[in-house]
Amino acid sequence: MKINIVLPIKDNWIFQDIANNLKKELKKNNFVEISKYPKNNFDVYHHISYLNCNYKKIFLNKVNTTLVTHVDSVNKFIILLKLNKYIDSFIIQSKDTLRKLEKYINKNKLKVIYLPGNDLVPVKKINLGYFANKYSDGRKNENIFESALNKLNPNFFRLTIIGNSWEKNIARYKKLGFEVNYIKKFNIKKYIKIIQSIDYLIYLGFDEGSLSFMDALRAGIKTIATHQGFQKDFQKYNNYKINNIHLDFERIIMKIQKEIENKINFSKKFTYKYLAQKHLETWRAIKKSKKNLKNLKIKKKLFPINLITNTFKQRLNIFKNK
Repeated sequence: MKINIVLPIKDNWIFQDIANNLKKELKKNNFVEISKYPKNNFDVYHHISYLNCNYKKIFLNKVNTTLVTHVDSVNKFIILLKLNKYIDSFIIQSKDTLRKLEKYINKNKLKVIYLPGNDLVPVKKINLGYFANKYSDGRKNENIFESALNKLNPNFFRLTIIGNSWEKNIARYKKLGFEVNYIKKFNIKKYIKIIQSIDYLIYLGFDEGSLSFMDALRAGIKTIATHQGFQKDFQKYNNYKINNIHLDFERIIMKIQKEIENKINFSKKFTYKYLAQKHLETWRAIKKSKKNLKNLKIKKKLFPINLITNTFKQRLNIFKNK
């Protein structure tokens, strides 16, 4: 299939990125060219942005589609209605837009194909902060913390720990694959900077509470803390409450990981390979529909001749029988 991606504007990096990535996938099995204006002798003309689609230069006997985004004004809506006479399919970005447009444009001409995110965007690791000295009696429940880390994916989390005597634990965390920022001695300037960088403040001790919890509230940071002491008094502001230390922390942290996994796995469905495939399916369907329509017109033209011929044959047979 010969595909002409029409991109009249150069200063829109988003549209350029879409056009280039779409071409990259499509050209694996098709001839694809990007141009400012529609070129001769192509099977498909896909216009990137309906706002720059010049209907006077559209080849009506070919497949014509256009990308539709941000129909957020009367003027843009009028442009769509003008193009409706010339465009075979509008590639829209949501079912919500489909519901709005189908009142004015044939639903069969509206196709929802989601644009993918950028593959170069890395996963943002959730920064878990635990600020407390470690004691020989285990009062900060670091064993519970480590037990949960064994089940976490280090690609989704990183650790920031402030406090004495964590060295051996830190070594084990790094062996598990976690990126760890460890500060042994408390420093107020570093502390203020670091607490602003974490995503969750964790406190697993059952000894009245931690002032880091209060600092997290001041910074507007989410907390995962034991439901006791003043942390219980302020439970309304504790995002995740730990009552049973042996069950709750692991359950909470695994829930957070699952939410991250679900988002990432969902987003991976929408790639430029997906985008190219959905466009090809749409173009093939339009091409087939146009071919069928053309054949139907030919049959309609031939129909009177066939009718006369058949009628003549019937009369001839009657005459012979007589």
